[in-house]
Amino acid sequence: MSKKSIIYVFSGTGNTYIAAQKIAENLYKYGYETVIYPVEKNKNGEFENVPDPNDFDAVGFGYPVHAFNSPKFFLNFVKKQLPEMDEDNFGKRAFVFKTSGEPLKLNSASSRDLCGLLRRKGMLPGMDFHMIMPHNVMFSCPDAMAKQMYLHTCQMAELVAYYVANDMYRDVRFNPLFYFVSTIFKLQWLGAKLNGPWHKVDHEKCVHCNLCVSDCPARNISIVDGFPKQGNHCIMCMRCSMNCPAQAISAGILKPYQLSGGWNFDALAANESLPANYTDNKKIGRFKCYKKYYNRTWAEYDNVFNY
Repeated sequence: MSKKSIIYVFSGTGNTYIAAQKIAENLYKYGYETVIYPVEKNKNGEFENVPDPNDFDAVGFGYPVHAFNSPKFFLNFVKKQLPEMDEDNFGKRAFVFKTSGEPLKLNSASSRDLCGLLRRKGMLPGMDFHMIMPHNVMFSCPDAMAKQMYLHTCQMAELVAYYVANDMYRDVRFNPLFYFVSTIFKLQWLGAKLNGPWHKVDHEKCVHCNLCVSDCPARNISIVDGFPKQGNHCIMCMRCSMNCPAQAISAGILKPYQLSGGWNFDALAANESLPANYTDNKKIGRFKCYKKYYNRTWAEYDNVFNY
């Protein structure tokens, strides 16, 4: 390997991390050895062994969209933990990717604060890819839809790697109106803190596996009187409630909308009985925006790989 790349990724329930893995796999084809750094605190509440972006040829940042914004937890990491670029690397290009459960245009402005921070660190954001993966709250996702999302994300990961490897960066711009609306939704940052203590654990269902404690990226869960208890630093990533093997955790005010379990995407991709064009067959309601998104991004993919 002649080049090195780093991807700093925050992932709540794992979808964004999968996207990072796929990008890393494709960068490998172009001679990049990639380090994926999960943005999580250790058991002492600290970020451990944070790689220096100055040491890498390519630098990437990935996150899940939270209420049309970058997660505050991720922004704080970039602001407080990453060193500034040194003189030789000042102006280094960086790529950004984000995941969400729907391709709403409002999500496009979610990277604005992150890109501002990267510029202040001496990096120039040169790519901002939006990938669609299943929701982790509010809307359940049929297996066929999850399959389509996963296969499409794999293609988008190919695009990201191709652009990075060929130094095909481009200016990142944001619609002022979308950013104004997303700014209003930053109330979610406060709501996350307030919602943490409202999480409840069903004592009869809890199997005392302590997975939620060790799995919490913010180290916000501790054992009190033998049962998990949330503190006031919840980041509303939904990992504890979704991954609880006993479904014993209710997510406070999000209880009516929380989802449990996840997806085995490799199994879904291999299941030939599931169509890979679920949203293509939907022409009403919220599925219209999916169809437009897929048509646009597939056209970009075909222009690069099937010319």
